[in-house]
Parts: sequence; structure tokens; C-alpha cells
Amino acid sequence: MSIQTKPISQYFIHRDSLFRVNGDTVSHTASIGCDAFLSSSNEVSWITGPPKDQLLSEYGFGTSAEIHHIDSHGHLSLRRRFVLPKGYDVKATALSKNALYLTGQMGDSILGFFDTRLTDPALVPMELPQQVKQQKTFDDLLIDGKRLLAVDNIVMPKWLVIYDISNPTSPKLTGSTELMEGVNEHILKCAVGSNYLALFCESLNLAGRFQSLQIYDKTNSFRPLSEVSLWQESYLDKRSGYYSSNPYMSFAGDILLIPGFGNGVSVLDRSKELAQDDVVSDQLVFRNANGKEQLVLDATALPNSDKVIIWLSAGENPSVVTMDKLICRPQNHNGQE
Repeated sequence: MSIQTKPISQYFIHRDSLFRVNGDTVSHTASIGCDAFLSSSNEVSWITGPPKDQLLSEYGFGTSAEIHHIDSHGHLSLRRRFVLPKGYDVKATALSKNALYLTGQMGDSILGFFDTRLTDPALVPMELPQQVKQQKTFDDLLIDGKRLLAVDNIVMPKWLVIYDISNPTSPKLTGSTELMEGVNEHILKCAVGSNYLALFCESLNLAGRFQSLQIYDKTNSFRPLSEVSLWQESYLDKRSGYYSSNPYMSFAGDILLIPGFGNGVSVLDRSKELAQDDVVSDQLVFRNANGKEQLVLDATALPNSDKVIIWLSAGENPSVVTMDKLICRPQNHNGQE
């Protein structure tokens, strides 16, 4: 007698929405907060409460953070809300077991955590390298296995700060790497894969406005590898490339998927060696069982998996495919999103 097992559900976040993958079926389960973080234990954290300073609000700061649990049906229920003291503003969160990590303008600290096991926990400041300035914040927090990666913000010099979180409520500073720099450069989005870290950057200076990707080698102490130009608007010349006001990206193995450029998904294949300032110019195409090809409009890679979620037309349900069903075709970037 054969025993039928229920497919294991996997969740992912894409463009401020929570989705569930059950076998080959993808369903939207909830709308969530901006820049939410999904943990491996099916909990989601995000920032709430707009600050009084309108400029901070525009840069994604908030005055509190929430943790929501995902139940067996994919529904969210509020587990905890952490209201920060008056004058504190938080920029990003990350979750690992019993710890909620936060970065922001938090009194004398720019990085700390709450022990979520406690009834009324206090914010615990985390050690910083001497070279990191206290008066700024980190742009993003990433969990990479048993490491917490804190990505520095616009004020130069900028740093990637690394912590060992094998014990999540006892993080240990293990190192830092200086990041590549651009004038008035702000990091809009980060993605971490098996071998690489990618930073989506935007800078503004007297020459114009620019968007680019920075690639770092995880296997070699996050050594800088390349900076890849995506879009620029010179005050003297015309625009080139495709501008993205809401960038999103994810790694499928060593292939970085970047939705929102051109008419679909651009690709940076890190299994190929890149020269400095090479332009991301591949476009993702789906080939079905009949050999018909169709442009992929949006995509995200599932972590710890060979599967990619793709959208082939506006308004339709996404599909689950493997990377061998997708083709990277060259394209020219000469317009605007």
C-alpha cells in the first residue's frame, strides 16, 4: 500500500506580498509591510509607525517593529509588537530564532536586538567596528546561514559588518569589509546567494543620477569583484538603460535575476567572469514543453532550491519552473521602465 504525503509548503516574499508554494501551485496569501523579512521558521517581521520626520519616512524608517506568525493556511497572526522609545527610528529588521535584529537611529546605538523569548525585553546594543560611525545607520540586514550581514549606508566610508549568530541572542562581531563607494550613494536592495553578495545602488552627484550593481565574493571575505552599470541620467546627455524605482533581485545559484529593467527580467550570470563596468544585458525567456518561447515579466528565485517563480503576463498566477526551463537572451537597454 502506498502512502500519499501532503506536499510541503514553502513561503516567499515578493514585492510586499507573501506567497505560498505547494508542489507546483503558487498562491498569494497576504499583503505585508514594506521591506518585510521572512525567517526560516515561518515568521515575518516588518517596520510600522511612520516617524514624525517626513524625510525619514520617505527613506523607509518607522517607530516600531512587528513579528507575524504564518499558520498552516498561510494566514498571518500578530505575535509581537516592539514599540521603540520616543525619538528612536528603525530602518530594517531581520529574524533568527529568538532574536529580532534592528538597525536605525536608536539612541546611542545603530544596531541591536530584542530577545523575543522575554515578556518585556530591552533593546540590546550590538558591538560595532571602530571605523563604523555611530551617527549613521545600516541600509539593510541580511541573514546568511549563521551570519548576520549589516550593509552600511550613504555616509562614506561604507562597510559590510559581519556577525556570528550561531547563538542568535549572543551575536559576535567577526569582521568587516569596506564597500565600493559612489558619491551620495544609497543602497536600495541587497541579495545574497551561495557565492555572491549583490548590492543595488543609486547615486546622485553633479554629473547626474546613476544606478548600478556591486558584486562581492562571499567565498573570499566578501572581496569586491565588479561594479555593473545599469542606468544613468546625465545632466548633459540623454538617459541610457532602464530606471527602476522599486528594485528587486534574487539569486538562482550564481545567476542574479533583476526584474523591472526593460520589458522583463534582466540577468547577471556570475558563473561568467565580468569585466569592470560590464552592462547587464541578458533577458529571461521561458521555453515550454512545445518549444514555444515567452518573455518573463517578473521572477524571484526560491532560496535553498533550484526553483524559480515566474510571471508571464500581468494579472495571471505565477508558475514554478526550474532554471533549465529558462533561457538568457541578449538584449539592448536603450529605454526607460
